[in-house]
Amino acid sequence: MRSEKITSKNSLLDHFHFTDRFFSCKIFPNLGGSIQKLIIDDITIIKGITVDDSGVLDYLNRYQSAVLFPFPNRLEDGRYAFEDKPYTFPLNNPETKNAIHGFMNDKTFEVIRVTNNSLSLQFNSDGDKAFPFHYSLTINFILSKHHIQIQFGVENKGDTAFPFGLGWHPYFQLPNFGSNTLEFSADKTYTTTERGIPSGFEEYDTSVIDIDNASLDTAYHLIGPEIRLETARYELQMQTPEDCYLQIYTPPDKESIAIEPMTCIANAFNNGIGLKTLQPNKEYNWGLDLRINTKSLDNGFQ
Repeated sequence: MRSEKITSKNSLLDHFHFTDRFFSCKIFPNLGGSIQKLIIDDITIIKGITVDDSGVLDYLNRYQSAVLFPFPNRLEDGRYAFEDKPYTFPLNNPETKNAIHGFMNDKTFEVIRVTNNSLSLQFNSDGDKAFPFHYSLTINFILSKHHIQIQFGVENKGDTAFPFGLGWHPYFQLPNFGSNTLEFSADKTYTTTERGIPSGFEEYDTSVIDIDNASLDTAYHLIGPEIRLETARYELQMQTPEDCYLQIYTPPDKESIAIEPMTCIANAFNNGIGLKTLQPNKEYNWGLDLRINTKSLDNGFQ
């Protein structure tokens, strides 16, 4: 495997391109450290943006493979309180009048280290009005043809504790033929209001979801670490840490599925479900492990 830094007239599109025989992965430090397109054996696994200005606009609207921090999903009215102090995030989800997915998607990450098959990125902040805390967020990628490891690290560099949640928002390409199924172990699913804010939960015991006949924007509490996506062209196994949540979103075009592991559910800053609190000078580490096996058109593994 080799890595190459690609520069663009629009610096947001500068990226590292990792390539090997029948392998291509592009990671964009200036778009929040996001993976934009993963191709294995000529099969698109992670759907990314076009490398142009229209692609940037698409990413800022759809959050393809964005790191979700300091909260995933929606925050009601963009408001929360911590230690009796109120704070407000911009309402970047005007359709529901909520804040959504934190604010890391357009941040520029510093490149800490790059090798032929790995990349370490870091973002440091002294805080702002909405989230006035001193922290760093690190992302480490380790790549091989059929195995991708992503490690996230949050460090509290300030003098006070802060609340947070963390998530990842990849869209996985779906073939337009054959069947597509998703399997994971969960014990509950969360009902929501029309604005996408959790309002309760229901027991969940379905083991396999027929994606082709599903319309989802739904959160689940996982009781097992493995998520399995089966398509006509590839099989994905995603391993999550224990005590995780999962958001599944099926876009109307049915060309992809967003499989979003999270440390907490929507509006966690207010409902507390899965919310983390990081004390001064402490670190929190969270990792995802992806294994991908591609298939030939006769449905045999390559």
